[in-house]
Amino acid sequence: MAKVAGKDKQFAEARSYLKKFFNLTEESGPAVRRGLNPVTIKLTEMQKFFGLKITRTPDSDTLAMMKKPRCGIPDGAVARFSIFGKKLKWEKNSLTYRIVNYTPDMSNAEVDDSIDKALQVWSRVIPL
Repeated sequence: MAKVAGKDKQFAEARSYLKKFFNLTEESGPAVRRGLNPVTIKLTEMQKFFGLKITRTPDSDTLAMMKKPRCGIPDGAVARFSIFGKKLKWEKNSLTYRIVNYTPDMSNAEVDDSIDKALQVWSRVIPL
């Protein structure tokens, strides 16, 4: 009986995570009538997104990924509007940018310096 309670807790954790980051909704449409569980569908999307083994269950690797810190932007929303299609890796490592409007709260030099510092932080962890 304790094993069943543990599985229920894992599915509850997974459901909460998928609602927050993968746009899980409680549906009752045709997919559910065909026996496709929305949680299972979203778990599969999440496992595919992170390159995990597709188990369609909240296994230990999936739960470990769910416990990692996230940026807070729902992955489903990012994937839906991606300009990269199914190719998730960005092959360029040279960026260009333009500031269209500077804030009146800081001087132009302060803004430029802040952006430069932010890009330096970013380039320390990715190959820019």
